[in-house]
Amino acid sequence: MRSRRDFLKALGGGLTFGLASSLGRFEALAQGAPGPSDYKALVAVFLFGGNDGNNLLVPNDDAGYASYARARPAIALPRGALLPIQPASGGRAFGLHPSMPGLQSLFAARHAALVANVGTLVRPLTRAQSQADGAPLPFNLLSHEDQQLQWQTAQLLRSPESGWGALAAERLQALSPQARFPPVVTVAGANIFCESPEVRSAAVSADGSSAIAGIDPNDGSPLALAMQQLLSLDNDLELVRAASATTRTAYTDAKVLAAAQASATPLATPFPDSDLGRQLQQVARVIQVREALGLRRQVFFVALDGFDTHSDQLAQQRILFATLDGALDAFYRATTELGVEGQVTSFTLSDFGRTFAANANGGTDHAWGNHHLMVGGAVRGGELYGTFPTLEVGGPDDGSDEGRWIPTTALDQYGATLASWFGVKSADLPGLFPNLSQFGGTLPILG
Repeated sequence: MRSRRDFLKALGGGLTFGLASSLGRFEALAQGAPGPSDYKALVAVFLFGGNDGNNLLVPNDDAGYASYARARPAIALPRGALLPIQPASGGRAFGLHPSMPGLQSLFAARHAALVANVGTLVRPLTRAQSQADGAPLPFNLLSHEDQQLQWQTAQLLRSPESGWGALAAERLQALSPQARFPPVVTVAGANIFCESPEVRSAAVSADGSSAIAGIDPNDGSPLALAMQQLLSLDNDLELVRAASATTRTAYTDAKVLAAAQASATPLATPFPDSDLGRQLQQVARVIQVREALGLRRQVFFVALDGFDTHSDQLAQQRILFATLDGALDAFYRATTELGVEGQVTSFTLSDFGRTFAANANGGTDHAWGNHHLMVGGAVRGGELYGTFPTLEVGGPDDGSDEGRWIPTTALDQYGATLASWFGVKSADLPGLFPNLSQFGGTLPILG
């Protein structure tokens, strides 16, 4: 017997949607409706807490490493431990954190790229401009909550209402006229990245389980009768009626996904036994049944917590980066197994970067610009895009005197590059990224 707590948890954490759907979609699935041929997916990997990209990507030339080691002696990685990478276009050498051999291999194979010094930016700024009174800075620049919302919405100066991932999917809903499942899926709980007025979103558990999908409302069981009673309770009240409609939708679509996945061949690619590994494995399983779900475009959101490293950063990042590396590497191999590696692009997001100067606790504090990753067969990999900052506390790229890098690539550029590859028209990009016109357009990362 399922407990009441398990049942209510399934309603809230299994699959939730904003609009109603019908059982006719399940019938179409059972009849084997033809699936789409043109397909693309974006997979956002949010690193909650603010990742210290300064220890993700380290200069590996003599002068660059000397500047790095001089500024953060307590938390600098030994040069001999770095995993060397060399951008294909030449230039200075870099090293990756030693916990990221998978990324090193993907970079060498040109399936991964790094983007330097990305951040929330209203318009281009110099050090002097950023420190002047009235500088056009993002709202609450060093706040976790505000910066998480801004990275997910690209709204830097006003209250956000929709996520740019959901808005990208919204613009392309017409490509999936036979959709039987939402185009936007979170495997990391509720978030604004997956919300917009006109697109449905789903929340799927990392292990794929959904107690609600196992309830048959017509089998006469006590659980089914209880569910029917719950859905009809106080149905004359607008709020309760709306909640009941959402639950019915969750129930219907949970069964659609469960039926599609039940007939799918298990993936041969092994995933690490970590929460992020399980999240990305579930994403791969949903992508695997994309044709049965009638979807040509999908947006996914997964997350890894723990990057607010105010103390003991070296030990924490060793575990965090190993987790991220193993999960991203396995996911790319899974997309290769499914034959969609060129149609799926994964990318990182995070609250902000962290100070170049270490604090007294062996950690770092909240900062601004940060280095990010893109992985996928469409990525023009083996390259470092953007402008790497001058690693000098109080130098030309420091918006403070602690090494808070002023971004040289805007979030709007980074996100618009992904949305454009996804299929969003150039004319629609400013509706997702309102500050895009202040910068040089998209980046040449995706082909």
